[in-house]
Amino acid sequence: MDITSLTRKHRVAVFTEAAARAREVEAAVHAHPRTEWVRVATTVDEVLNACDTNQVDVIVVDSDNDPNWNLCLLVTKLFQEVTVVALLGHRGTTHISPAWALLHGAEGVIGADAVSCRLGKAITCAATRGHYVDADLRAVAEVRTSLHVVKSGDGTT
Repeated sequence: MDITSLTRKHRVAVFTEAAARAREVEAAVHAHPRTEWVRVATTVDEVLNACDTNQVDVIVVDSDNDPNWNLCLLVTKLFQEVTVVALLGHRGTTHISPAWALLHGAEGVIGADAVSCRLGKAITCAATRGHYVDADLRAVAEVRTSLHVVKSGDGTT
């Protein structure tokens, strides 16, 4: 990690079809000193174009519009320089949703109820450290740690 990634603003877009959710994310991004608002993407093509043309560093993916995390997986595989933060909505979210998002490549996970107060932190931590799990979702951190041990193959715990 270079020093510029620690000091520059992270360009952020959100993938959602919900206008209220988009406004909430936009307000949270504007309120944080290390994030810069780019746009709302309402289609997969818009997300891929924003990534392909280097418009964004971070995509916040609304689980209400990507419940199986297919877009999350696609972005993380095609655009490894783009950070995905999973925003767990209210529709269809279960206790395994955070782990499912992490398994599909999200580097940050936050609940919709925490957007206004902690989204900026989620974005900056995920983009600079490669990992953020919101305080309300701490049990998921154990899953993420277990996945790294299995992925590394070193057999240590």
